[in-house]
Amino acid sequence: MGKGSLIGIVLIIAAITIIANNIKEDYGNKENNVVIHELDDPGTLNPTNYSGAGSGYILELIYDALLGTDMKTLEIIPVLAESLPRIKVYSDTFIAFYYKIKEEAKWTDGKPVTGYDVAFSLKIIKNPHVDAPRLRPYYEMLDSIYINPDNPKEFTLFASQKYMNLIEMSGGFFILPEHLLDPEGLMRPFGLKVLTHHPEKVRDSEALRKFAEKYNDIKRDTALIKGSGPYILSKWETEQEIVLKRKSNWWADSLPEEKKNMFLVAYPEKVTRKIINDFTTMEVALMGRNLDVAAPREKQYIKFKNSKVITKYYNLYDTTSLAYVFIGLNMKNPKLSDVRVRRALAHLIDKNVIIKNFLLGLGTPVIGPIHPVLKKYYNDTIKPYEYNPEKARKLLKEAGWEDTDGDGILDKEINGERVPFVLSYIYNSGNDTRKNIGLLFQEEARKVGIKVVIQQLDWSVFLEKLDQRDFETCALAWIGGPRPSDPKQIWHTESYYAEGGDNFVGFGNAYTDSLIEAIRTELDEDKRAELWKLLQVEIHKQVPYIFLYAPKGLRVISKRFDAYVSIVRPGYNVREFKLKSPEL
Repeated sequence: MGKGSLIGIVLIIAAITIIANNIKEDYGNKENNVVIHELDDPGTLNPTNYSGAGSGYILELIYDALLGTDMKTLEIIPVLAESLPRIKVYSDTFIAFYYKIKEEAKWTDGKPVTGYDVAFSLKIIKNPHVDAPRLRPYYEMLDSIYINPDNPKEFTLFASQKYMNLIEMSGGFFILPEHLLDPEGLMRPFGLKVLTHHPEKVRDSEALRKFAEKYNDIKRDTALIKGSGPYILSKWETEQEIVLKRKSNWWADSLPEEKKNMFLVAYPEKVTRKIINDFTTMEVALMGRNLDVAAPREKQYIKFKNSKVITKYYNLYDTTSLAYVFIGLNMKNPKLSDVRVRRALAHLIDKNVIIKNFLLGLGTPVIGPIHPVLKKYYNDTIKPYEYNPEKARKLLKEAGWEDTDGDGILDKEINGERVPFVLSYIYNSGNDTRKNIGLLFQEEARKVGIKVVIQQLDWSVFLEKLDQRDFETCALAWIGGPRPSDPKQIWHTESYYAEGGDNFVGFGNAYTDSLIEAIRTELDEDKRAELWKLLQVEIHKQVPYIFLYAPKGLRVISKRFDAYVSIVRPGYNVREFKLKSPEL
């Protein structure tokens, strides 16, 4: 063996030793530190302007709401609030929510959380210059507040109309510190009423604009991203990791045990979101025990179940997920404006093939936006669009699509021009399942004379395409909760034209809008469920989406911690991760 070869071997051994030591040191430093895999950098931790679920999971550890949903019982429970609000319905246009904030509740600097912070938080959402248009529809009925001058922890919120999920709506938003985010008091002079009902009257206000400019710039500032929650933002290395440290003086620690719930405990000393952009590297990190929580893809999950290393150190869970995956169809696009075309495309997709081949059986077919487990709301009379290429060909022909030039691609005259049936299919990078769905769609469409062009886009570019309605078909998923949420943001026609509206496919008409408005104001749950069933029928008829499946919630969680899983996103409550075995 030559001298050069020997030196090379020595260098390789030294490098392996260094890597091994680094892994050991990294793992040893975890102690009571929960390390969670994230696929993408969240981009922003602005508590109202964020859009990705990953940001939300981090912010839930920094900020508190008045109320929350218990992951085990699915019941609404108090967080900052002393108890659930007392509700008094004076009329259909005057409903009061009487609240009291816990005496112990304090901000990071020790100042008390008060009703003024609640008012401030709603004003932020309603400030027309704040980049939070997606939140506004959910709180448009909360239009005034009375704060007890003798005890500002007591306040009354007033709603100007009836609204579904009344209690959740009144207390489900992050409460933000007025003294930290608006030290100049720029928002104080503005009432909720004018911001709610007449934003045009104050749109030109220099004070509102000045506040919004500063507030919108809050994306990763550790000095300003501070709430009443148990953790503070300690470190953020872009595309690397985000570290949250537990407060040593968190107010909820002083609560008696009988007052504590899943939101009012925080066992981990640190929570680290480790950003790993591909699943292969994530798998390596798991095998090296450098992650505590991960959401693997289906093939990995099956592999992990048969791995002695993984099963020794991790628990694996597959639970019901209230998400649904779909292909969105731009109904305003001339190629897709005919419902017969959209139905034809629905007949080209075999959901069972997707679930069997891509999900390895870890999914459930869906026919609409309500998950089958929500039996009260789910319309089980709807017949799904079965896989039937012949029916698809017939519908396309009825809609005027034929191959007139013999090139194998259908064409049609649209606005005086002969147009080939070429469709773009966009999906977010890093999502192999959506890529595979696109390839299946492409092949089945080719058989009937449609060319599908698949485009992989970075998440930010993908979202921009949707916001600008600049797409033809897309792959996406919505995540739901244990109760159906307000349908306006996704399904109302206003949400196609409004800034931040998520009806990017252009669904709806006067009838569906009237159903949505009735759902939003119906307080009787049984009646609201019947209205939801009618809306599902209309969604099914119009085919704005090709509904595919509800995936299983797949989780790998280290045995170092006592933990449980839930159908409520993200599927676990990291606050309750109690360290039981650091050695694992």
